[in-house]
Order: sequence, then structure tokens, then C-alpha cells
Amino acid sequence: MGFFSSFKKNSKLAKLSKILGKEFSMDDYSSGKLSDMILGENPKDKALEELLDLCEQDKTLKGIMDIYNATREDLKKIYHEIEVNGAGQLTRGHYVAASALAFGTTLDFCLNPKSKGLSEREIAFTLVDYYENNRVGKIDI
Repeated sequence: MGFFSSFKKNSKLAKLSKILGKEFSMDDYSSGKLSDMILGENPKDKALEELLDLCEQDKTLKGIMDIYNATREDLKKIYHEIEVNGAGQLTRGHYVAASALAFGTTLDFCLNPKSKGLSEREIAFTLVDYYENNRVGKIDI
């Protein structure tokens, strides 16, 4: 991946992470945004779809998906599982559940955890630790 395409991907991921990591507030409720989301206008759903588009359009990520025969629905399931198990947090500029799918090392880790015998909670905490400590490279357990 070239410098400009990498910059573009990271900029898009940062924008999506802000949406996906946003917590609901009383302002959302009083402004009507919360009721809009309940009625189907959820910006988080749209942002997740854009994240999945980003994964499918990236050659490296698509290659990893192909190795594991992973589909868009598989990534969506992984996203939700790790999000509710501890990776639904911002750390060092990453919304961990989103970044886990958007980078090759972490996507490979997410798609291959069953062979390592890890629970979704263990996967989520491993990913949080990975981003909190600015780790790079393969995730070793």
C-alpha cells in the first residue's frame, strides 16, 4: 500500500472511529438524535458498513479475508463480539473494535482465534493491550 492510499485509509478509519466510539448523551436524547437512531437513522450502523467497505477494498485485508474464507458478515459478527467484550473503547486514537478489522495483523488475529482457544473476552483484551501499548507486528499469545 502506498503512502497516499495508506494516509487516505487511516483518515477514513479515524473518521469512522469517532462515530463508532461516540457514546450517547443527554444532548443526543434532547436533540432528537437518539429517537432518529431508534427509527433507523443510526450513524453507527452506516459507519460500520463503511468500515466493512474499507476492509473489502483494501488488498491486504481482502487477502486475509480470502485466506480464512471470511465474509462481510463474519467481520460484522467479530466486530460486535469484541466490542461488547471489552474492545468497544478508544485508546491512543484507535476505536479498538474498528482498528482490529482495519489492519492486517489484528484482522489475522481476529480471524484465527478459535485455533488458539481464546474466548471473545480474551481476544478483546489482547487487542486493547496491543493498541494501548503501541505494539506492532504479529500478536503472540
